[in-house]
Amino acid sequence: MSSRPRALIVSAWGDPSQWESVEYRINLYNIKARKPLGWRFLAEKAYGASGWAISSQSTTIALACFFRGFADVKALVFGLDSLADLEDVECTAKGVRECAEEKYRGFLEGFVKDVMDKGCNLDNYDGLIEIALTPAMGSFHGYKFNGSPIHIFNKAFIKIMEELEKFNPRFVILDVSHGVNYQTIAVNYATLAAVSLVNSLNRIKGRHEILLDIVNSEPLPGRRRRFKQDKPEGNKEVKTGLNILDVSGIAEAFEFVSGLTQAIRFRVPVGEFSRMLEDEKLEEIWRKLVAFVALVSSGLAGLTFPGASDEEGVPLGFDICSVQPGGATLNVEYPPSLRDREVDYEEASTNPVLLYSLRKAVAGFQEGICGESGEIGLSDYLRIIAGLLEKAELPHISRLVSIENVKWGLTILALGKLWGECRQDFEKAVREKGNVSVSDIIDEKDGGVEVSSSLLEALRGVGRAENEMADCREFAHSVLERFKEPKVPSEVDEEMLRNMIAHAGLSYSFISKVRLRRRGGDYKVVGLLYRRHLVEGLMKKLKNSG
Repeated sequence: MSSRPRALIVSAWGDPSQWESVEYRINLYNIKARKPLGWRFLAEKAYGASGWAISSQSTTIALACFFRGFADVKALVFGLDSLADLEDVECTAKGVRECAEEKYRGFLEGFVKDVMDKGCNLDNYDGLIEIALTPAMGSFHGYKFNGSPIHIFNKAFIKIMEELEKFNPRFVILDVSHGVNYQTIAVNYATLAAVSLVNSLNRIKGRHEILLDIVNSEPLPGRRRRFKQDKPEGNKEVKTGLNILDVSGIAEAFEFVSGLTQAIRFRVPVGEFSRMLEDEKLEEIWRKLVAFVALVSSGLAGLTFPGASDEEGVPLGFDICSVQPGGATLNVEYPPSLRDREVDYEEASTNPVLLYSLRKAVAGFQEGICGESGEIGLSDYLRIIAGLLEKAELPHISRLVSIENVKWGLTILALGKLWGECRQDFEKAVREKGNVSVSDIIDEKDGGVEVSSSLLEALRGVGRAENEMADCREFAHSVLERFKEPKVPSEVDEEMLRNMIAHAGLSYSFISKVRLRRRGGDYKVVGLLYRRHLVEGLMKKLKNSG
């Protein structure tokens, strides 16, 4: 695998037959790199400070030549069905899209041959430059194309997302020089949304940030228009129509993706995003994602632990690991259908983009948190959550979770001593105390142990030095002296809420029992049994407070 950085060029192409060959020059002095790892420094090393130039009919091809000098390059070109010559019988026999793609490939072959004759290395350009066709809209050569900007946005977004995941570029260059107006806008928004979402996911996974630049060629000097147009006779005005397009769907999709990027950074999205989803299951997934983010960012990570349930073993439903993003199979190809002199497409909404983005966000969290090993222990879970909060620039909450994790770790070590080498002394001390039985405090079941939270609270009160130095009899009696029968409140007050947040959602007053399994010589917390009425009261209080 090459050690060079990777650059993905995204471009929209209209009609290449209208393009002229010009010299494209990149002056490195005029480029302000935001970060030391920006491509300007690599380009200067490859070409020198004076810059670089090549003649071509396409900025996309020129950019591919430029970046090929210091990076591995992939270009993703979005074309339109309207390039097809539908008066050509052979063309219509192949199909509208197949005909348009063939014409784009013909232009591409010519452009590549031209620059290779000038010294640009674009060998094996078939794998280097990919053409993806989308629906068109408007009248072309006597045919009406009934596509929409949403058709283009949907296909472009998902195609770019797939390429970002597969190619994993360091740089994305959005070339806006060639597209038809509505096509360029749709591809622009798709690129911005995709890069934003992937950067947020990369932050969770500890991967690099993608740097995005937009490139546009300057107008040809001394030319107001490229195309010939008949001059009006006398004072007769030229008449033309204004196409008014409803792009509110794209705006909503962009807003939804922005909300997801906030959620991935543990900021609760502000807005009525669930109303944008056209499926009840997707609405439920969205609500679970937002609840998970809200609880973790509020310092209540314990409630989101995959092993968190009520006293009957019913899951609390706040963990992200159990979410299974489903929904309809994605279809953003929109094959054209030629009828008389019109080209039709199936209806398009932005639901595929919303579904795809939601799936990616949930999968990103699950990859970063849940792993593939199945059952995760509380200690590992809290460690991962603390790390994610640190990356999300929430250091105070991260420290709170880390501190609580350490405290629980010491408590579980003390439990290991109590129920291991000191078990006989502990059982004897409980019998002598007389007011409780051993099974009320700690009980072996299902290959593990189930421990009263009151016992863990008593163990937390035993200092580490006392734990290590005391003999078993003294240790067992010391724990029982601190042991108190739980007084379960009927409702949640402000003090309980503050205490729950201070303990990362692991306050003993909310927890009835804790389930542990032995791993090697140590115990691992795999289940937290919360008192459901207190959790419900807590959630109601949080909702009312903000």
